[in-house]
Amino acid sequence: MDIEYQKGNEDDPLNKKWENIKSVIKKAADTMLTKKEKKEPRKAWIDKEIVKLIDERQKYKNNNTREGQQKYHQLRNQDNREARKAKEE
Repeated sequence: MDIEYQKGNEDDPLNKKWENIKSVIKKAADTMLTKKEKKEPRKAWIDKEIVKLIDERQKYKNNNTREGQQKYHQLRNQDNREARKAKEE
């Protein structure tokens, strides 16, 4: 028993049901699974500049090249210096 799928047949009740189910799932996902916004930092002294530096550093975290590791360490040290300076102020 061979069953061939007819790609262009949109009058098929099964295709209509599938499209209906798919649209309902997509609508529910769009309303319920919204992208969360980043929370404000926990510490008052962490400003947007420090968060930007930390995000930049994260790009290099798993970089296994020598240059990537050096860049990660450089950015980590810069993050720490800026954080200490902001914390003291």
